[in-house]
Amino acid sequence: MPLNANHFDTILVGGGLQSGLIAMALRHADPNHSILLIERDSTIGGNHTWSFHLSDVEEHFLAAIDSLIETTWNQYSVRVGRTRRTLRLPYASISSTHFATVIAGILDTTSQSKLLTGCVARDVDGSSVQLEDGRTFTADLVIDSRGPGAQRVDAKANQDSQNFYQGGYQKFWGFEFELNSDWPDMNPIIMDDRTGQEDGFRFFYVLPFDRRRVMIEDTRFSNTTELNRDECLGRVEAYLETRGIAAGRIIREEHGVLPMPIDHQHRPSVNPNPSRPILGGYAGGWFHAATGYSFPLAAAVAMTIAETSTSSNRRLATGQSLEKLAEDYSFQATFGRFLNRLMFELVRPESRYQIFQRFYRVLGEQQISRFYSHRFRRSDAARIVIGMPPTGLRPIRFARSFRSGGSTKVHQTVGGQSTTGSGNSKGHFRKASA
Repeated sequence: MPLNANHFDTILVGGGLQSGLIAMALRHADPNHSILLIERDSTIGGNHTWSFHLSDVEEHFLAAIDSLIETTWNQYSVRVGRTRRTLRLPYASISSTHFATVIAGILDTTSQSKLLTGCVARDVDGSSVQLEDGRTFTADLVIDSRGPGAQRVDAKANQDSQNFYQGGYQKFWGFEFELNSDWPDMNPIIMDDRTGQEDGFRFFYVLPFDRRRVMIEDTRFSNTTELNRDECLGRVEAYLETRGIAAGRIIREEHGVLPMPIDHQHRPSVNPNPSRPILGGYAGGWFHAATGYSFPLAAAVAMTIAETSTSSNRRLATGQSLEKLAEDYSFQATFGRFLNRLMFELVRPESRYQIFQRFYRVLGEQQISRFYSHRFRRSDAARIVIGMPPTGLRPIRFARSFRSGGSTKVHQTVGGQSTTGSGNSKGHFRKASA
């Protein structure tokens, strides 16, 4: 135990997914490592369901976080356009309620670590955190993973501002039902696009936790951040009717908007200034640009931080290791933004499903696995884009857009009226999956 009760080996600011995974990685590497986790809300984890392919995580770290995983499935299905497919890729899910219990438990197992909830961090630097109540804590390493951070978009911000965001969004509203009859299939449905394709590629995402408890999300890859709860619920209830299931009782809801950028400003990066904290999760750009999901990169960041936990200069060693990780993922980060520009700027919203129809039609299971884990190869990327372009995409215009580096406007149909949009939507990201 440190002589100073207010000093820790590591301080984690923000009680979301990134901080939780880092805490588990550090305690797995060294059970005596002292950790302070600070969260402004009354509990950590928020209100989320985190799902991922088991192959998204290195095997040794998967063993370290095994206690977090609540539900696993051996396979899942997709239904996009004319493509129907079952993929034998193991899939897993974690609820934020279970997450909070597990993370609090590992921090409570030793007097050397502490969890502070209901505490707002006012000043955060590379070696200390001061709370609004005046208390100050110090550490060898401080990691700030408070939500989107640098990726936050201010709707009133000037376009030339440092925080101006260019890209689209994955937005969703999910409803967890207690059904009155059995759900017909116990495998997840990652995409089922049997719904209207206005406002971008739109599909249902289904997680059957058991025969009578099912989560269904109305999900869109859209140029805007707007979500209407009642409209989403109406779509989900109509989907249930097509499956011959009565809606039953809603026992939980969650919603969010995840960034899918086209610009390179908010890629994974590390501030070399030792007086600044390490940024984790969405704050540090550690997410899959082409899906909006953070789990694979959050796990990679957690493992990297744990590997440098015994270094004499942890801020320097951790920064260098994370810079190397960002460099290793440079091609994947660039290609993900390439795909987002294709989807959000160059393909009409009602035609975007064709991109995913082709993705699941031509790629093998291992290629799909590598794509979601953010470890895909150049040959995988070539396989995704080489072939017949989606309806409405003109190849010459597509090529010119990348030579110019500018924003290419696309003709959209919204609410039955024709509009022209640039794809440079503005709003606030709403999902603390970091």
